[in-house]
Amino acid sequence: MRLWGRVERATIDDMTNDTGSGGAKARLEAAAAGLAYSSEGDHPFRFVAFDAVAGRWPPTAATLAELVGAWRGEQIEEVDLQEFLARHVERVDPLDTAAQALRPRYDELRRVLRAELEDLRVFRVGQVRVRCYILGVDPATRRIVGLETLAIET
Repeated sequence: MRLWGRVERATIDDMTNDTGSGGAKARLEAAAAGLAYSSEGDHPFRFVAFDAVAGRWPPTAATLAELVGAWRGEQIEEVDLQEFLARHVERVDPLDTAAQALRPRYDELRRVLRAELEDLRVFRVGQVRVRCYILGVDPATRRIVGLETLAIET
């Protein structure tokens, strides 16, 4: 886990959700379809793409804040993809048959993310309502793309 610290400034000028990411968008959306990130609430994964190019990657805390539209002072934390999805793959309740049935889908999501994105990073932004971003560089377009979801942690 890497703590990026407190954000000093943030805007959303670079953010866009257009379809300029071609095949990566379709493959990431297909892998995430019907899956939700479980915390104190279940929230779906949503594809995101940024106009920012790979030259801004990996980001500083300020750059990431600009990309995702973080509020001034929000905490930004970097975590490992393996750990981020562990609650859905490695740490699933053995008696929860529905969650057990979804394990292969989450494992496949992790595989697709690693296959589709270069320099994959996972960021958690905020506290209580934590915005989670799984981002990397799309090798075809050199844009920053990935998935976002929400974790509720009171």
